[in-house]
Amino acid sequence: MTEPTSEPNQPRVMHTVEQAAELLGIGRTTMFGLIRDGEIGSVPIGRARRVPADEIDAYVARKVAEDPDAPRTSRPKPQPVAFLPPQLPPTKPAVEKKSKAPAADDGPTTKARQPKPKAKPRRIRPEGTRAPNGAGSIYQDKDGKWHGRVTMGTRDDGKPDRRHVRGADEAEVMKKLRKLEQERDSGLKRKPSRVPKFGDWLDHWVENIEARTARFNTLSGHRSAIRKHLKPGLGEHRMDRMEPDHFEKLYTKIEASGLSGYTVAAVHRTARAAFNEAVRRKVVTSNPVSLAKVGPAGDDDDEVEPLEPEEAQRVIAAALRRRNGLRYVMALVFGDRQGECLGFKWERVDHKKRSIRVRKQLQRQTWQHGCPDPAECPGARHKVEPCPEPCKKHTRPCPPPCAPGCMDHARRCPQRHGGGLVEVAVKSKAGRRTHAFPDRLWDMLMEHEAAQKREREHAGSAWQEGDWMFCQEDGRPIDPKADRTEWYAILAEAGVDMKRLHDARHTAATVLALLEVAPRTTMDIMGWSDPAMLLRYGHVTDTMRREIAGRQDAFYFGGTTEGNAGPADGE
Repeated sequence: MTEPTSEPNQPRVMHTVEQAAELLGIGRTTMFGLIRDGEIGSVPIGRARRVPADEIDAYVARKVAEDPDAPRTSRPKPQPVAFLPPQLPPTKPAVEKKSKAPAADDGPTTKARQPKPKAKPRRIRPEGTRAPNGAGSIYQDKDGKWHGRVTMGTRDDGKPDRRHVRGADEAEVMKKLRKLEQERDSGLKRKPSRVPKFGDWLDHWVENIEARTARFNTLSGHRSAIRKHLKPGLGEHRMDRMEPDHFEKLYTKIEASGLSGYTVAAVHRTARAAFNEAVRRKVVTSNPVSLAKVGPAGDDDDEVEPLEPEEAQRVIAAALRRRNGLRYVMALVFGDRQGECLGFKWERVDHKKRSIRVRKQLQRQTWQHGCPDPAECPGARHKVEPCPEPCKKHTRPCPPPCAPGCMDHARRCPQRHGGGLVEVAVKSKAGRRTHAFPDRLWDMLMEHEAAQKREREHAGSAWQEGDWMFCQEDGRPIDPKADRTEWYAILAEAGVDMKRLHDARHTAATVLALLEVAPRTTMDIMGWSDPAMLLRYGHVTDTMRREIAGRQDAFYFGGTTEGNAGPADGE
């Protein structure tokens, strides 16, 4: 056999391993053995191998020379394939450039024509290779923009969830693709839909998700934080592009407007809850609010001081001189919340066991519109101009004028509903508890019941039966605002510094700790499910500090354990 000849500019004819095996009439495994043993040369191209046609001819020539009588294959010769490596583009036949000499009668020479910029070659994967499973693809369109696509999984309809990203250059698209692949591999991929704006998600979350389970006061706080701060400040941001800095700048702006740290904490809680729900529903993959720094909620946390024993005794004495004073005594003993105390009913009292079940609480809720057009319902009651200076109408800061489309003033709606004093369930499952009365407190309760029966007989038909344990003179429930006013009057009469009504709950928890009641029992009495509340409500009073100082004096110096008298008492 003669050696094949090829011109220098002609491409080298290559065969696949299967084609070469078919030409020689042997199997594919035998062909790989010949290549491995060096009998036939091959060229690696990517992850595949190609066999040049001249190597096959040389191998056949050697075999014929060794054994001229060897049978020849009668299989049809496959069509050879011309293969060009991707890094070497096909060469075009050289064309002799003709020099164009200017004619004798040509005019003045014109500006030389600038050569067109060469188009950026597109990246082509070598033949015989493929991207690994799950890897994204990158390509460039005719306008020069780069695009990337990656499969994130399967949609609900069974079709592939193919995500698309774009960018100005290849590096930017590669970065976006890697981020999507990391989300997919970590299981934190978001839903195959456009990420909403923060304001749109807040509206959907508070009205369609949170409203189904949250209590009225909690929902009102969320709506207020969204309407006043979150939507005006951050509502136009896309949720997947938000950073902790966005929220920290908003908190700084709120504090600069003169609002307290409690307002910032309430806004932070609302934003965090909304983002947590978005992460659970795979709208986004992370919660930037959890990384934002809020700062102290206010200095009032350090001012929570429970009543000292002698102060509590003076408050109890002053309360029992008033009509519904037993209500405040029960708050100090049992640590019930304001709504729970005002919601006590006689039907929940067990006279045999001398106990009372806590199941409901009384809560004031704002009215809701029942008319078809809440914005037009109040009519002239909308505030259109700010208050004159100085304002003699408002004792607190004057409310601003109503915004366009204001839907407030529902208490003036003729078809209003859902407002006023409403009896609702207690805060949690742990809040459904039972109190056992001390003997002296039970006697006080019986005296209060007898006094209320006399009031009912005296009121006659004007009495409004509601079975409330603590009520007004006509049987109606007590408003929380009037209840707080009565508490402040009792403190003033007892000569005790001003304290919140909720501090009575702190006092009850501190007394239980002072009496060394077991933590599990304390949680049951107070209606807690989280042990962390023991640290939040349990305080160290001056009486406890003096008792500890007395014990230290007895241990170190041999003194008595009646307490530390202090320098002033020793003079």
